[in-house]
Order: sequence, then structure tokens, then C-alpha cells
Amino acid sequence: MEEPKTALAALFQIHGRDALSESEFVHDASFKLRWCSPKEAQRLLQSGIDRGLLHAEAGNVRLAFDSSSIAVPVNYKPDPEAIAPPSAMDLFSRILERLRTATGEPAQPLVAQINQVQNRLGVDAEVAAACVAGSRGVDVTDLLGDLEAEVLRRAG
Repeated sequence: MEEPKTALAALFQIHGRDALSESEFVHDASFKLRWCSPKEAQRLLQSGIDRGLLHAEAGNVRLAFDSSSIAVPVNYKPDPEAIAPPSAMDLFSRILERLRTATGEPAQPLVAQINQVQNRLGVDAEVAAACVAGSRGVDVTDLLGDLEAEVLRRAG
């Protein structure tokens, strides 16, 4: 996950601020820096949000980490990994990845906590993961639609 984080840090370091409009993000990544096509820049933006590296609010995006903590090489251009289409990561994995990114904890203790919540509440693993995320202050509200659809799909 370091390559997407470096790409995001580089884009925000160029501007010297921690928030950009979504259109500014896409324009700069595609036209100004010539890293990729606008569609790929939009994918990088969404990937950053999905991974918990960016927070979206009112048409703006804000870094969820300190960009100055990332050493960006001179003349940096992201590897294709940073702007590649996301792999088909299931909902549980997306929530877990966001928890790992936000807390800095390894997956194993987080999964153990999710399992405890799942057993205590008698809910699906994704619901338990969302509960753990909420209890730790990790925003997963953008995934609630997917969560609802998954629960309803399983309920049949």
C-alpha cells in the first residue's frame, strides 16, 4: 500500500496544503503532472478514499495522514500499482484495511476483536467490522450502502 500513499503525499506536497478539491486533484494528477488519464486519476482518488488515506467532504479531499512523513523522490511518478483498478477486495477486507490504516495495528488483533463483536451480537462479520470501526472512530459511512446491500443479499 505504500505506492498509493506516496502518490497521494506527492500530490498534496506539491500544493503545500492538506486539502484539495476533487476536480483539482483529478486535473493536477492527469494534466499538470501527466501521471495518468483523468479516469485513472479519479480511480486514484477513489482508491485513496476506500483505503482510508483520504477523507472526502463537500467536494474536497483531505489527507488522513501527515504528507510530510513521506519522502517523495525528486521527479516522482507513481508506479502503475498506485493507479491500477482496485482488486476485487471484499467488503470485510476493505473495512479491515481501513481499520489497519487508521489505527496502525496489525490485522490479527483487529480480526480477533471483530470476531468477539460478531459472536456477542450474532451479526455478519462485515457488520461487526463496521461496529469495531465506529467504536474506534474510523469513518466507514461511505461503505454503509455496500454493507446494507451485502446483508440484504445474504438474507435472501
